[in-house]
Amino acid sequence: MEDVIADNCSSAGYVLGDWMPVSRDLNNLNMELQINNQTIAAGSSNDIMNNPWKSLAAATRLAKQYGEPIKKGMIILAGAATNAEFLQADQSAAAIVQNYGQADCFMK
Repeated sequence: MEDVIADNCSSAGYVLGDWMPVSRDLNNLNMELQINNQTIAAGSSNDIMNNPWKSLAAATRLAKQYGEPIKKGMIILAGAATNAEFLQADQSAAAIVQNYGQADCFMK
């Protein structure tokens, strides 16, 4: 199960919020997944390989190993701090990250 969470293969999509400068210290940030304004799951950025930067480093190593360039503007997903949740029609979801705010979506 950890591998499924780490590589986002249980996700059918992702939501991006407004761009924010990223701090070098991403350790131990509280993260919440809300559906219809109710917290469904909570975790910590440390749940992503004990440090989300390790996820980026692993992606970089694998890209080099397989000759896949990482280009400017590409989106690299670090992994997840919570289990994936299936959204039903007419549900809203929010991912909230301490110090960074939230990204929202609505399932039609």
